[in-house]
Formats: sequence, structure tokens, C-alpha cells
Amino acid sequence: MKKFALIVFLLWLTLSIAPFPVLAQPNTKIQDIFRMLELSGSAKIGIQVMRQMLRYQQKVNPEVPQAFWDEFMNEVDPNELIELIAPIYARYFSHEDIKGMIRFYQSPVGKKLVSVQPLITRDSMSAGQQWGMAIGRKILRKLQEKGYK
Repeated sequence: MKKFALIVFLLWLTLSIAPFPVLAQPNTKIQDIFRMLELSGSAKIGIQVMRQMLRYQQKVNPEVPQAFWDEFMNEVDPNELIELIAPIYARYFSHEDIKGMIRFYQSPVGKKLVSVQPLITRDSMSAGQQWGMAIGRKILRKLQEKGYK
């Protein structure tokens, strides 16, 4: 379970890193991407995922004092995540696409999505962990059936 959660987090983080600098795009497009990411709550979701990972780390490292985890969280800057994600959006979406996303996130259904997205992310991570554990049990059972220890 812990390996699955760590893999999901690292995969998500890896996919968030772009090889192109933000400054390679026209400034207004980048500004609009930052606005869209702000409206979409992307940084908040990233922080939520990180907090869930930290809670898990706290459980498996009970000897580490709470002060360490508090200090670590205080050092996390959600803007760093936005700066890493912005070039990805710039690579795959036109400026018009970004403007359309801004309009969406400003609409009632866009605002609703933003308000429930943290809950969806939390529940999806939980479902993914359960799914991963079920697959692990199935693999173990099949290995045992085949005579492997």
C-alpha cells in the first residue's frame, strides 16, 4: 500500500515537471496559464496530495517529532508547483484554449468542480490504494497457487 501511494505521488510529480522554461512562452499566455491554474485549484490539490503523503510518512516514522513535519510543511511553496506545471500547459494548449479554461473555471460548473476536486482526489487516492492492495493480494494468491513462496 505504501509503495503504491508513493509511486502515484512520484508519477504525478514527475509528470508535473516540464523541460521547457516558462519564459519561452509569450508573457500574456503564461500569465493566463497562472490564472487558470489558480482558478482550477491545481496547487491546492498538489499540496493536498503532499499532505496525505506526509501523514503516511508520519505513521511509518513515528520516531520523527511533529515539529519536523510542521517545519517541512512551512517550507513548501505552492507557487513552485505552479511554475513547474505552467510550461506543460503552454506546450499542449494554445492561448485560446487557456482562455476557454479560464471561462470554464469561472462558470458555476467550473467553480463546483474546483470545490469538490479535493474530495475527488482524496477519495480517488483511497480507491487507488484499495485497488492496489487487492491486486497485491491477488498476485500473492496466484503465486502461492503456482508454488512460489
